[in-house]
Amino acid sequence: MDQSIKLIHNRNNFIKKIDLFYLLDLITLNFINNLMDSQIALYNDPNAISLPKEKKLSLLVLVLLEIVFGSNSLLYEKTIEYLIANNIIDPDTRSDAFISTRTNLLNMIVRLNGPNYSSSQMLTNSVDPISNTLINIYTKTFIELGELGSGSFASVYKSKHKIDSKLYAIKKIIITDDLLDLGYDVFDEVKMLSNLSHPHVVRYYSSWVDFDLNYILESEFNYKSESESDSNSVSNLPILFIQTELCDYTLKDYIENKSLTDTVDNKIKFWSQMVQAVQYIHSQDIIHRDIKPSNIFFSNGSIKIGDFGLSKNISSFALQISKSVEIGCSYYRAPEVEYGDYDQSIDLYSLGVILLEMLLQCETFHHKVMTIRSILDSSISIDSLGLLLQTHEYNGLIEKLIIQRKSRPMCDEILLELNIKCN
Repeated sequence: MDQSIKLIHNRNNFIKKIDLFYLLDLITLNFINNLMDSQIALYNDPNAISLPKEKKLSLLVLVLLEIVFGSNSLLYEKTIEYLIANNIIDPDTRSDAFISTRTNLLNMIVRLNGPNYSSSQMLTNSVDPISNTLINIYTKTFIELGELGSGSFASVYKSKHKIDSKLYAIKKIIITDDLLDLGYDVFDEVKMLSNLSHPHVVRYYSSWVDFDLNYILESEFNYKSESESDSNSVSNLPILFIQTELCDYTLKDYIENKSLTDTVDNKIKFWSQMVQAVQYIHSQDIIHRDIKPSNIFFSNGSIKIGDFGLSKNISSFALQISKSVEIGCSYYRAPEVEYGDYDQSIDLYSLGVILLEMLLQCETFHHKVMTIRSILDSSISIDSLGLLLQTHEYNGLIEKLIIQRKSRPMCDEILLELNIKCN
């Protein structure tokens, strides 16, 4: 992980080469640095010693890609075409003049990888590509069954583990310069999730940085010319994979398809589980900052809060003079966020809006949205909703959460009011 952080944050004008170095480092079991330090003197090839460093690097890339894909494969040719078109490798190093040098380098790599490989085996398609075990952990370990959702920088997939045959949710975060320029620490979500253990928080299993060859092949090798290419291309950028439990459906699905026919008791039970989850999250010095129905899940009839991509540690966050206002979504975001003056209570505001939404009995989505917005801007009162609200028993609580910021209760007060006994 430390190596990944170093390579991601130490970008310069040779960004594509840095990302390629990361890929090569994975392929070659971390011996590339030793090769560079010795100026690839292990070639045992007098013609190679005097070559410019850029040509040496290009030769190394060519040979490594031969090992990964097999020199006769279509994938190998597509990869080389792409690297040449983007000025990442020197096309001259593919010529017959360098056959001897490439062969010597291949033999050296074979020796470094141990006695179990021969150069002839490595370059035949009968041997499993090294990429399967070193740079393609995801496709080696999982069968991707479909996309569950996507955002600006990440997508989540339903995937089946090839060994235990269980289903998981795999989140892929494309680590782009745009993402890093926003000051987004891509590893924050992993650090927080890995320390959380609660029955109403989505369970974390594992994470790793890798290159998703499926993504690259399907999306990136149909590259455009330099004049047409998108400056935000992520063709050779690393991807952070986060493996978590797979839930059944989201609270958003529940509200859209089941809420109208469900009982008040069930809804309060589910909502109290959300409050318990947020209480635990806050106790772990974390503010979620993106509580909304699409980030809340059902698993075996129980609520689970997930997606900690925008979460922050409360203690360090409280010291920040300027806080991000680009968080949250739609009317689930507390109004004080707009001014950058907020704390963990914004998560309770979001829960207040969700409780109101769950209890509303609107027949159409548009009617529900307009009703919630009218309450939030004080055009109408909660008490005036009449039969539109399944019960008015919780009007006072909802009003304190979403209208009266100064009297907004915290989780323990809410749970006490709901008569929920917390462990």
